[in-house]
Amino acid sequence: MTFRHFPTGHPLRRQLADLNAGKLSSEIDWLWVRLLDVPRALTARRYLSDGELVLDVCDPFLGEHGRHLLSVRDGEASCVATDREPDLSFDVRDLGSVYLGGTTPSTLIRAGHVRAHNARAAATADLLFRAARPPHCLHWF
Repeated sequence: MTFRHFPTGHPLRRQLADLNAGKLSSEIDWLWVRLLDVPRALTARRYLSDGELVLDVCDPFLGEHGRHLLSVRDGEASCVATDREPDLSFDVRDLGSVYLGGTTPSTLIRAGHVRAHNARAAATADLLFRAARPPHCLHWF
């Protein structure tokens, strides 16, 4: 029997009597997000943790660059322009990966895609951008 298009971490494999009876044959990323309005997008999503980060975001395609103070309290965010020193520097494509909660900022830092400017930035960002469940797109479009 073959099941297709299950989200990463789906519990079906753990429900099998024989854990090794189910195998992952491929992984496809059908869901991509590109944030066009960073402050609006960051305030539209819900957060599971409180915290504050200054995000330096570059969008080479649109020729835009901005520094944003993201403040989260009780799951609600505010995001305003700031001239404070950044905690993290992102390309907008990497911020799109983090936005959905499927990729941790610390993973992108280790991969060399995101730059952390201080020791606490990665841990704070991982907490802020985590999601209740991983993003999943059942159908491509």
